[in-house]
Amino acid sequence: MNGPGMALFQVAGKIFAVLTEAEALRPEQVTLKSDAESALHLREQYPVVSPRFYARLRRWNTVVLSAPRHPRPLAYALPAPAVNVLRAGP
Repeated sequence: MNGPGMALFQVAGKIFAVLTEAEALRPEQVTLKSDAESALHLREQYPVVSPRFYARLRRWNTVVLSAPRHPRPLAYALPAPAVNVLRAGP
């Protein structure tokens, strides 16, 4: 499923990631679903991770892709909670 300037990624009908294209006032960014505890932990551990709230759920983290100095472990840390949420089911 895609919208203007946005690509949604789904598994089994559940959205787990949103890629947003850059615009004049918004840089390119990726937003990933997580469980609430992991979402908070990632925000505390990595300054480039910020909260994004969809549908009043606080389980989404966003990373601006053009931000300098993404730590390498972040590439592994962000997707894992998204996969775990999908595995847990509804």
